[in-house]
Amino acid sequence: MCRYRDGVAMALGAEQGLPPRHWDALLRDAAGTLWVGGPDRVLALAPGAQRFSDRTPPQFGDAANGWPVTLAQNSDGQLIAASDRGLFRAGAGGWTVYGAEQGIHFGSGVHPLLFDRDGDLWLGSTGRGLVQWQGYRHWESWSAQQGVPDDDVWSILRARRHAVRRHRPPGAASEAAASPASAGGAGGQWGALAEDAHGRLWAGSFSGLLLRRDGRAGRGRVVARLPERIIYKLLFDDAGRLWIGTDRGLYLIADPGHAAAPRRVEAADALLGPDGGITGICRDGAGRLWFSGARGLLRLERGNWSRPLQGNQGFEHLACDGETLWLGESHGSRVWRADAADAALRLRPFPLDLLDGRLIQSLLVDRRHWLWLTTDSGAMVWNGSRWRLFNQQSGMVWNDANQNAIHEDLDGSLWIGTSNGLSHLLRPQALFGEHVISLEPSSVRYGGAALAGPAPWSGAALDVRVAAPLYQNHEALSFRYRLLGQEEAWSVSGNGELRYAALAAGRYRLQVVADDAALQASSPMLELAVVIEPPWWRTPWAYAGGAVLALGAIGLLHRYRVARVLRQQALLERRVAERTAALEASREEHRLRSLKDGLTQAWNRTALTERLTQMAAPGGAPFLLVLLDLDHFKRVNDTYGHLAGDEVLCEVVRRAQAQLRASDTVGRYGGEEFMLLLPGLDAASGGARLAQLHQAIGGAPVRIDPAQALSVTCSCGVVEGRPGALAPEQWIGLADQALYRAKGQGRNRIEYTDRAEVDALLS
Repeated sequence: MCRYRDGVAMALGAEQGLPPRHWDALLRDAAGTLWVGGPDRVLALAPGAQRFSDRTPPQFGDAANGWPVTLAQNSDGQLIAASDRGLFRAGAGGWTVYGAEQGIHFGSGVHPLLFDRDGDLWLGSTGRGLVQWQGYRHWESWSAQQGVPDDDVWSILRARRHAVRRHRPPGAASEAAASPASAGGAGGQWGALAEDAHGRLWAGSFSGLLLRRDGRAGRGRVVARLPERIIYKLLFDDAGRLWIGTDRGLYLIADPGHAAAPRRVEAADALLGPDGGITGICRDGAGRLWFSGARGLLRLERGNWSRPLQGNQGFEHLACDGETLWLGESHGSRVWRADAADAALRLRPFPLDLLDGRLIQSLLVDRRHWLWLTTDSGAMVWNGSRWRLFNQQSGMVWNDANQNAIHEDLDGSLWIGTSNGLSHLLRPQALFGEHVISLEPSSVRYGGAALAGPAPWSGAALDVRVAAPLYQNHEALSFRYRLLGQEEAWSVSGNGELRYAALAAGRYRLQVVADDAALQASSPMLELAVVIEPPWWRTPWAYAGGAVLALGAIGLLHRYRVARVLRQQALLERRVAERTAALEASREEHRLRSLKDGLTQAWNRTALTERLTQMAAPGGAPFLLVLLDLDHFKRVNDTYGHLAGDEVLCEVVRRAQAQLRASDTVGRYGGEEFMLLLPGLDAASGGARLAQLHQAIGGAPVRIDPAQALSVTCSCGVVEGRPGALAPEQWIGLADQALYRAKGQGRNRIEYTDRAEVDALLS
């Protein structure tokens, strides 16, 4: 080995403590110490020292194989060396070796080392590829291969002698760096541990065995056997009493010092029932004791028992944090919190998306007031504002945590028991450091070709692959993305492969964000511009030409449509005129029908009234109003029938119309009574015409059939009308009085209204 300083090169050898070797590893650590490594030696030269000191780990290597070693320093300042014999880490207590028992398998060859930005260790192994030491700075784990009596760990306790006690099946407790001790016979699985004020260890098994172990003598003895009981929880209260939670009720040892037999708590039975199991016990900041189980929740405050929640909702998991109470659902994934000081608890749901699909196994609140949850698929912690998820990808020995198998150590670290070993989280306070997730595009392809700029449209798919070089909880990594210009909503990809099939031409912005649910961290937004140029027929010139052609076509179409509309309009006007004339004729016909008598076709009473109203209005000419009644017409109907009577009525109308002027009006007023209106005549000028009319009606018999004719006579009442003098009804009344006189004087005659009668009405 040579050193070059101030332009002078000097060979280092035995005088500097370097034996003749092939030195192939050099490292200057953060403290300034120079480390050198060879196939079988590790030496160090401290700052200011003149000689190297031998710092070779025991069983480090073999000079005969000649393979070079590697050196590295972690973020805690510890030296790491790798050789064919394993991985060696220097600490305050010397070197620690990691090999096959810890899951690291080395073969012969070079073993490169690298610490990433998260502090995790990566190493290359011969024939086994690249290995990541997950959770290198934060987690350490034990299984049966590393000396734990059994992989299935159900309870953990730090005893006062600072030994970690772990319960497992079968037997009782074992201590770190100590051999397992007998529990006084097999007790099955041990699910609960507690230490009393005198340092004695108490353990409860899943077969109902309660054991006490003296810390000084190290001997254990059976205190009680609870047949057909599973002991879930042990807790010493402020008075030193031992509370025992089982699957079929709550028990109490009031004086554990004398190891009296457990006594069943009848008050709990009264509230929960005789088989109300207790799986959780905790003490809040005010000294209240809380007991939870599948049938509900109990509270013991100053000797008074109560059930603060109504209903039968079960809570298998329970944790106290001062005046805050945390509750976990039985066989579920929901968590609630409540104010322990409230007489009637008000549960507030604690939403946690990370729990979806997981079953809660334990709840614990540590000295930092952080909430810890273990589940059948990892563990998680909430520091009051953020969540973190841990599993095998984080460094846990196994994902499936056991019920109530979580313990906070004296230094604030956490122990978690699983069905496949024991894990120790060393630095909880470092969990919520900022995690930077970098996001980079791996490839951007359109139609299979790399997209480096604007690309002509082909109707192909846009394929983008992004990568986030994150190695902690990489399985929880997902990618949110959207293509602005096509969509506003976000989509999610689990593998970073994004695809847009048959992308239309246009200008887009692809936005991508990487999220890690376990780390509760996100990357800065990655934004890529994507330009797909349109085909020629979608260019501005093509659109302009198309617009000109379209305008020409529109003009021609407009002219054609105008001509067609004019033709249709003329046709429509002609048809409307024809239809209007037809409607007018039809309406006039209907009007006339409504004013004509259906039998005689003379005007009916309505028409006569309208005509009389017009003639009687002021400003008109004098007129004669005649009421004509057929004499003894009822005899005709009674003797010859109504058909004969109808023929007589029609013939009378025909004879009357033959004698009248065009301006005169004749109509059927009712039954056999007719009204005649003769404008411009008075009694003097119209008398002869009326006499002639009277003669025409009765002068000849009326033939009712070819073989028979009837003689018909009529009586007439006439009034000389003066326009504006009287109302139409009054003129009719005067004519009717004259008709009445004609009938009274023998019928078949004409009677006129006296002027005195008219004057009487006028006065």
